[in-house]
Amino acid sequence: MILQEGCIIQSTQNSKEDYFSQSIVYIIQHNHKGSVGFIINRQTKQSINSLHNSLKIYNGGPVSTHNFNILHTNPLIIGGAMHILNGIYWNSEVTESLLTTIDTKITNLKVINGYCGWNKNELEEEVYQGFWKVEFALPNQVFF
Repeated sequence: MILQEGCIIQSTQNSKEDYFSQSIVYIIQHNHKGSVGFIINRQTKQSINSLHNSLKIYNGGPVSTHNFNILHTNPLIIGGAMHILNGIYWNSEVTESLLTTIDTKITNLKVINGYCGWNKNELEEEVYQGFWKVEFALPNQVFF
């Protein structure tokens, strides 16, 4: 599997013991300038109250941790969603006030704080060195 938007990368045993150790990252952008993704397996203790329940928040990465993003499979829940691949959508720079209006009964939704970014060819080099395993991503692999 090659690196592309909509794939998952999983850290390997070869990875450095660093921030990304034991991470699963969903790649939302991959082009000649670099790559952007969200760690999807690090749920925080933080939550946002939303229609009598709370939305769980995931630590998506060390960059821009003051911004919320949403991954989901229903583009009608929030306008302006960008389709990534295989029915997975992304909304960027979502406000906390907007998050409080989302029905938490909606399945396949992750609120993410922060993101991961790699410069041109940086992620390819890490994959080549064996730090990441690249996999095809279906919604059930992103929303677990």
